[in-house]
Amino acid sequence: MNRYFSLIVCILVVISTGCRRSPNIPNVSGMVEYDLDSIKARGVIRVISDYNSVDYMMHKGQPVGYQYELTKVYAEERGLKLEIDACNDPKEARLRLAEGKADIWAASLLVDTLSEWSQDLSYTVAYAQSCMVLVSNEKPNKDEVLPDSVWVQEGTFEEEIAMSLADSCGWTVISVPHYSVEQIVQLVGERDIPRTIAPETIARANAWYYPTLDCSIKLTKNMDMSWATRSTSVDLANDLTNWIKAFRNTPKFRQIYRKYMVDERSEQISSKNISEDTYSDTFEALVNQYLPEDDNRWDLAMIQSIIYQESHFNPKARSWVGARGLMQLMPETGTRFGARDLSDPEENIKAGIEYMLWLDKRLIRYVPNKRDRMSFTLAAYNVGLGHVMDAIRLARKFDRDTAKWEGQVEQALLMKANPTIITDKENVKHGYCRGTETVSYVRHIMQRAKNYRRYIKKRDSESEKRANS
Repeated sequence: MNRYFSLIVCILVVISTGCRRSPNIPNVSGMVEYDLDSIKARGVIRVISDYNSVDYMMHKGQPVGYQYELTKVYAEERGLKLEIDACNDPKEARLRLAEGKADIWAASLLVDTLSEWSQDLSYTVAYAQSCMVLVSNEKPNKDEVLPDSVWVQEGTFEEEIAMSLADSCGWTVISVPHYSVEQIVQLVGERDIPRTIAPETIARANAWYYPTLDCSIKLTKNMDMSWATRSTSVDLANDLTNWIKAFRNTPKFRQIYRKYMVDERSEQISSKNISEDTYSDTFEALVNQYLPEDDNRWDLAMIQSIIYQESHFNPKARSWVGARGLMQLMPETGTRFGARDLSDPEENIKAGIEYMLWLDKRLIRYVPNKRDRMSFTLAAYNVGLGHVMDAIRLARKFDRDTAKWEGQVEQALLMKANPTIITDKENVKHGYCRGTETVSYVRHIMQRAKNYRRYIKKRDSESEKRANS
């Protein structure tokens, strides 16, 4: 019997017999008696979710995500204000539920009522189904030897499954306390570690960005995906169940479901290509029309570099989360700055530049130097002003130069992916942030703008020579 066939046998045993409890799952006692009536009296429903590319994240400074959109509809229909916070630590999420700091745990939770991982939690009816998969970089063939280690997040259902398979499959389980499930999947995608276990929804979302990832080996049967509440919040759990039963049959639910769970996400438009060959003069006249007259930092080359980074000069570009047009504005941002049709190049460029200048003005008191402030403004355009302000506060805390981006505040932004850092509510007011993308975003735009300036200068000089010849 080869090792690959042995893996399949092990999986079948897990599916039929259930999993062994992870020692890292805390026992929660003394749950608060706080139910639906109290929540309605407060007027606020508090939701905790994982920060990842499926459940909840910030995009262009706006909250998006499957769990965010679902809970937002629930809150609106119940006349409640939604407060949502990211917590990628399952231990902390359990404690927040128990202490009444959160009412709903809305994440990619797979329900196995036979598992001890489900203790202390009450689940709603399922809103979808998924399974746990083995995530690696190559699809195993019949002669492949299984890895000797599987990396999983500590205190999770994934860890429990890994432990139940460890002896039979001959692997060592490495439990990681300070990385989320998605972060560990991305480590596999970057080939830093060999394997992990993740919900299929999270694995497939990241496979769109890491084409070498394989998540074809299912470690469990299809399982219900549900929200969790405190075991003492009986009325809330029942109300959520009734709402989900009704809402999951609506066109709105199907639209949200397809957006995050079904539709293939196009490769991110954001590009590492900084060559002057990417330049296009199609919208050059419009950009020149709306450039600020008194601030030459935001010149033609810079705005054109942003447009390439955001949309590759495609006015019909639309990200899978709804950012639109040449400068990829979210609808709320476009409306705020006067754009009624984000696919219209002129409206999009005008609103995008005005938004950029608005961000720049907000940052003057923290970064007085105009040139230094450009990187901060670009970062805020990409990830949101709140995360940049958090990074400035963290830089101050760790004795970094709060008015310098490169090597200083950019490093503080990267800290916001560390669960131990984001518990510092005094300095981190906007939660988790995967800052690597924003750091790269700023660097690529600045480098490309330099190349564009050289290209524009050369082109205009040659045009002037031809005109005078």
